[in-house]
Amino acid sequence: MSKAFKYSDQAQKLLYSTLELEASQETKFTQLLEEAAQAAQNCREWLQIGYAYLEAAQPARALESLKKAQALDPKNPASYLFLSLAAADEGDYQTAQSYLEELLKLSPENQAAPSVQVLFYLLQEEIEPALKLLFPSKGRFDLTVSPQVLNRLAAALERKLCALELPPAPEEPPVPPEAPALSEETPPPEESSALESAPNSPEVSSMTPETAVPAPSEEEPTPTEEPNQTKEPNPTEDPSQTEAPAPKEETPKVGVWAKAEASNKAGRGSRKLQRAWGLEGERRLEIIAAARRELEEAYALYPDLSMLSYDLGEACLGGVEYAHRPGQPYTEAERLEIEGAQKYFLQALGENKENAYTLHYLGRCSLLLGAYSQAIDYWERALRFFEKLPEAHYGLAQAHLMLGRDFLARRYLDLALNSDLQLLRGRFQDLREWQEGRASA
Repeated sequence: MSKAFKYSDQAQKLLYSTLELEASQETKFTQLLEEAAQAAQNCREWLQIGYAYLEAAQPARALESLKKAQALDPKNPASYLFLSLAAADEGDYQTAQSYLEELLKLSPENQAAPSVQVLFYLLQEEIEPALKLLFPSKGRFDLTVSPQVLNRLAAALERKLCALELPPAPEEPPVPPEAPALSEETPPPEESSALESAPNSPEVSSMTPETAVPAPSEEEPTPTEEPNQTKEPNPTEDPSQTEAPAPKEETPKVGVWAKAEASNKAGRGSRKLQRAWGLEGERRLEIIAAARRELEEAYALYPDLSMLSYDLGEACLGGVEYAHRPGQPYTEAERLEIEGAQKYFLQALGENKENAYTLHYLGRCSLLLGAYSQAIDYWERALRFFEKLPEAHYGLAQAHLMLGRDFLARRYLDLALNSDLQLLRGRFQDLREWQEGRASA
């Protein structure tokens, strides 16, 4: 291995050792690439240096190195591919397009080129030509496997759709209104030692309550006791400060019969819900609604059945997301439904704090309600228990994009799409439905 490759390889290993370089690491990264540049003598060595700068979101330095690579070997297609991406990162779309055209002259069947062209269309808000490429009249669009192109394409798409669908990020972190302080005498809740297996249900549409909770009390109210009043969840509250929702006020006296009947209803509702995920359109929404009715009846009889709160949360959130029109902001009625789902997921979290899917859905609810920092917290916790959960990685990318952290968003998109490209294809379909809605309006 040459000295140039040795130093650039060390720089890339440092870059990929963490999601975001600290100041000292960034200094070391730059020093390694400067050492590589002093030793570089051929196209491949300069390509490696330019690629490292490109991955580190330093497009100006990437362009400088890649131009040297292109001058040493004008017939190397990789030079033009990376030059086009670096120019686009700089916002110079005309130059980026010219590099892409040079790439196609050298490599007409280049696998990455169509995806790069879609990226350039999206960056310039040219939605119709992007959709014509993504949805050809015959066959299926062949997505590139190049992560450098994929993460930029997904980021451009999410910038467009998230800006349409989600609330803007607050300029400053909001102060929780009268958040109850934890008493110094109160010990932290014990962590659950076992990870329950999550139901095998698919993610709700398009990928997107707010607070982690201590485990609910083991004591059930007697017939003469008044149930605790539930504080409505606040999307901006500190997760450690919020209590789990108490049983509904109308919860009747719990007996053997009531528990058995609740169990039967919950089982029927859960089976209907699982069936609904495999359906389409109005029929899916009908079955979700029917499942929700069974589950709510079970909850009214005996709210503490295992997984009942989780299933109710899925039914509430799924009903909203599958009915929602892509590219439209969530209405107040939809937000109320999301808050209802949030309450159920909070109760489910009280049953098992290590269920990655519960934490994922809490992240999703937080995202839709505009609590982006809190969504990030939930998804990071979910990944502690399911390291390769693609929906969590994708959600983290969306939340970081809404907070203006494009570099981190692209890193999470790499992780998500490496596991599940269908997440991106689903969002292409959302873009198509939004554009069709605009055309028919």
